[in-house]
Amino acid sequence: MIVPTMQVEIDLFSGRANPVWELTAAEVSELKARLATLPTGSPVAMPDVLGYRGLHIGPLPGRQGMNEPSAANAINDVQVGRGAITAVRYNGTALHLVDTGDSLECWLLTIAQGRVDESIRQTALANLDSPCP
Repeated sequence: MIVPTMQVEIDLFSGRANPVWELTAAEVSELKARLATLPTGSPVAMPDVLGYRGLHIGPLPGRQGMNEPSAANAINDVQVGRGAITAVRYNGTALHLVDTGDSLECWLLTIAQGRVDESIRQTALANLDSPCP
């Protein structure tokens, strides 16, 4: 059995490392479940601005992601930001989803508490289009 290993990166800085944290196996399962419930949308370019740009979820370096790579349509890489999600499959195709009310982004930033610097987490939360409950 392969244990999913993913990390989340807060895309915030230019010229220095962005903060990252690892998702537990339970959190990866929750992520997959949450992605499965979101409506499909149109491709949206992630913001190319200074400051907070969103979240990047991908496999730990040298490890595999959420699913076995033999499942070509399995999701391997996810970009979340500004109400849009782009999930890239192992076969290279992309799935575009709508993050209604920034629910996925908010959930990820909520579980980041205690794992990343709190001022950085608060900066990201302050940049969401919808406030977290």
